[in-house]
Amino acid sequence: MKKKNQMKITYKIFKSFGDCASESYFKKKYKNLFKNEKDIFFIENLMEQGMPDIIEVYQGKYIRFIEVKYAKSGWIKFQPSQIVWFNEHKHLPVYVLAFNDLTQNIHYMDVNYVLQNVKNLRLKLQEEKELEDLNEDSL
Repeated sequence: MKKKNQMKITYKIFKSFGDCASESYFKKKYKNLFKNEKDIFFIENLMEQGMPDIIEVYQGKYIRFIEVKYAKSGWIKFQPSQIVWFNEHKHLPVYVLAFNDLTQNIHYMDVNYVLQNVKNLRLKLQEEKELEDLNEDSL
């Protein structure tokens, strides 16, 4: 029997592109890596609480929202307003990009994965078995 509205869940782990001392440094490094391939806008929004940090526009056609996180000791911490925003907009292309401070690798997951696995506003990163190279084709 087929399940209704079965969604494909995305979770990938990418090789490190170097140390990042903070979430803001990680965002800047990510933007510099892809600045020639797409437009990346950093968003600080007081009106829309919980909205992701980045809006990406690729060739004027594709838009993606990305929440950037700095995972301390393999854990991501979310704000309540972020979980509310994710729930309200889970039909959109919304992703979380997290820098693992333990390994310096990068975890990329869609909002549906987050909503299914977040507990008490925290999410444990998956074990890092298979690593991919980070490039536009892999996202």
